[in-house]
Formats: sequence, C-alpha cells, structure tokens
Amino acid sequence: MRIFALVVLASFAAAAWGAEMYRWVDEKGTVNYTPYPPPANIKKVETKKLGGNTVQTSEGSYSLQQAAKNFPITLYVTECGEFCNAARAHLKKRGVPYSEKNPTDPKETEAFKKISGGAIEVPLMVVGTLRTIKGYLASDWDAALDQAGYPSSALPGAKPAAKPPAPEDQPFASFVPNLLIPALKQEISAYGGPSCEISLEQGPMPVVGSPCWMVVGQLPGGRRFWLCFTQDAINASKTFALAESGAEPSLLESFLIDEKKTTLALLVSRLVQRLNGQKWLGAN
Repeated sequence: MRIFALVVLASFAAAAWGAEMYRWVDEKGTVNYTPYPPPANIKKVETKKLGGNTVQTSEGSYSLQQAAKNFPITLYVTECGEFCNAARAHLKKRGVPYSEKNPTDPKETEAFKKISGGAIEVPLMVVGTLRTIKGYLASDWDAALDQAGYPSSALPGAKPAAKPPAPEDQPFASFVPNLLIPALKQEISAYGGPSCEISLEQGPMPVVGSPCWMVVGQLPGGRRFWLCFTQDAINASKTFALAESGAEPSLLESFLIDEKKTTLALLVSRLVQRLNGQKWLGAN
C-alpha cells in the first residue's frame, strides 16, 4: 500500500509539474490551493505555476501577460453607442487589457486612417501585428483573441482595464485649442474647404452682446463664423452665428440643444455640416 501511495503521488506530481494552481482565502480565512478557479465571490486570488518560480497574481495570468506582450490590443471607439459599448464589454469580460483611442482626436486620426483604409469606422480592434477587425461581431473577436493566446475569461478577482480619460474630460481651455480647433481645420479640409483661421476668444456674443467664450473662424474672402459657449465648458449652452464678407451677423442660432452629451466628434461634425449647408465648403 505504501509503494502504491508513492506511485500515485509521483504520478500526480509529474502531471502537475508546470500546471497552474489557484491560491485563495475563503470566508473563514482558510487558505486553499486548487487546480480550478475559486467561487466568483472570492476577490483575493493568486495563481502559482508548479515547478517554476513565477507567481502570477490577479493582475493577470502568465498566458495573459504573454499575449499582451506579443499582441497588444488597441481599441478605437467613439461615443458610438451600442456597438462601441459591446466592444468594451467583450474585452472586459475576457479580462483583456487594452489601450483605448478615439479616432476623432487629431493626434490619432492619421494613424487610424492608415489602419482602417481611410474611413472612420468604429469600433475597430487591432490585435498587435496579428489582425485588424472592423466593426463588432463577437465570434470574430473571440477568434482573433484566441489566436493571440488571450484567456477565454477574466481571472477571478482580476481588475478590469482602466478606461482612459475621454478627450472631453480635458479642461475647456486646453480642449478647444488642442483638440477642437485642429479637428475643425482637418474636417473642413476633408470637405474640400479652404484653409482657415480659427481661434478661441472671450468677448461679447454676436447679435446679443452677452459675455461668452467663442470659437471664431475666418475663411478666405472674409466669411466668418462663431461657435459660442455661455460658460467655459463644452456642455454649456451653445449658439452659432455666421456672416458673409463685409457683413455682421444678424441671426443667432441655437446649437446642439437636443443632444444629451457634447462630444468632440459631435461638435466637429455639426459645425462643418452647417458650414457646408451654407455652401461655404468644397465646390459649393
């Protein structure tokens, strides 16, 4: 019997060598070592690789670290609603660390267009040098992540990847000159519009004269436009005015009054659409 027991233990040790074991503490304070994950309510989890000297905590298993090192994930999204939210949730469910970028950010637009082939279509996932996937289809994303070696589910107790701050979280005084104005110039150019001067100013609002912050644009030939904010915040009430060469604005329009949230992409697209509707851009 003793010989049999030694054989069984030796066999178990050989099978377990190199396998992952989970170390966790239950509600009674008992330390457990199991070859399978603990119950979902257990928060403090460590994985140990038997026969090695590397201990992986709940920050990520060895396979996850290797996948993230060899094929880092970059997720391009905007506030595109259901599909972008589903894309984020998919990565978090699998415990995949990722870098989130917004293609409407002027600093990211050119790189994104090279990856996407020119069009701004989101969500878009870049799996290192392995694959680039446009749009969100769960089966396609799982296949790509499996191919890269990412675990199929998050390690119990693992912390979700921190979501980077949105461009709109920047202070107004830096958001407008560093993000909004460059994005406006780029989008006007993309519409075939002329090079224009755009600046951030503080002064009397056109037509009514009340104090405000203004994004003031001037196109060649003397055409001008004003995007006004009643406070130094992008979610403040906004108005819009324009004037032909040699004239002063006579009408003040409400701007984005039906939108619950103001984003960089929304500000740029609506303002450029308004200018294009005025036949100020392209071949108009």
